[in-house]
Amino acid sequence: MRHLGLTSDASYPTPASVSRDRLSILRTQVARSVADGAPDGPGELIGEAVRASIEAFVAARANVCEAVTQVAPLLDKIGCREAHRHPDATRLHQSFKTANVAVQRGLVSVVGDLITHDVLMDLRQDLMSYLAQLHKIAVAGYTRTARLLALTPDDRLAELRAIVFKGASPRDVDQLGTTIGFNPGQRVTPIISVHSELPELIRKNPQALIDDTGMMALLTEEWGSRLPAMGFEGQVVLGPSSTIAKCYEGVALARNAAALLRDATVFDARNVVPSVDLLGELLVRGNRLLAELLIDKHLVGLEALAAPRPPAPAGMGVGNRGRGGPSNPHARQLG
Repeated sequence: MRHLGLTSDASYPTPASVSRDRLSILRTQVARSVADGAPDGPGELIGEAVRASIEAFVAARANVCEAVTQVAPLLDKIGCREAHRHPDATRLHQSFKTANVAVQRGLVSVVGDLITHDVLMDLRQDLMSYLAQLHKIAVAGYTRTARLLALTPDDRLAELRAIVFKGASPRDVDQLGTTIGFNPGQRVTPIISVHSELPELIRKNPQALIDDTGMMALLTEEWGSRLPAMGFEGQVVLGPSSTIAKCYEGVALARNAAALLRDATVFDARNVVPSVDLLGELLVRGNRLLAELLIDKHLVGLEALAAPRPPAPAGMGVGNRGRGGPSNPHARQLG
């Protein structure tokens, strides 16, 4: 029974046996076919996706699942980009259709002399399955991005707030951030008020993302660095700065730190408290399971360091247990 691309096939060519020159020619042919009709040629992203997809398939020896995992982010990115460039997915579908033709045509020239005809047919089937999976990933990226672009500005803002402040799925946070003015590489800093609304200076800041309660905000890193010097009547927690794509993690950390201060689980007299200063308390008090796991881990390490005891001579343990006394003189001294 064939593996259907779920594992590599021993009858397929090894990566070392496949000519690099032939692969280079195939990459060029596929890239050109995909970019056929595009005014700017294949482009850097398409060229990279074609190269990576072919290399992954060869390296995995047609293990479709393994190869797809390697290149999925690139294909998702292509789908997202196409949504920004075209009002429908027609061109995306056509690109994969032409790529499929180019790959099937070039397959024989790349490995035809390395395998039998039957193996070539199996390999062709796995390759078609591989391209279908890549097509599916790119279309999913296109569909997701097209939905975001169709939202009103208010709806985009609401979705971004849900991701950053309420823990919704963070998959498209970078795209949403870009649509409302955040640069993808821009670093931002979370600030969480412990007891009341944030100061108006922050809530009215046009560069800040504020949650519905007015107690949580996301500021540009420049603003975040100035916060300790500002005067606050209440207490606030600063999360770690990060890019917009990872900001929800920093917000969650700062929110948990603020909860510890609010509940008086920990005490800190400062008005501006960096969340990194409470990492120990967050680990031990904020997550009981994590604390238990850390304790167990350290206990195991200590047990491993302890010197092993020499085994008792045969029969000694049994005889002493029968008399109710310790089995060695040192134990008797200890009582």
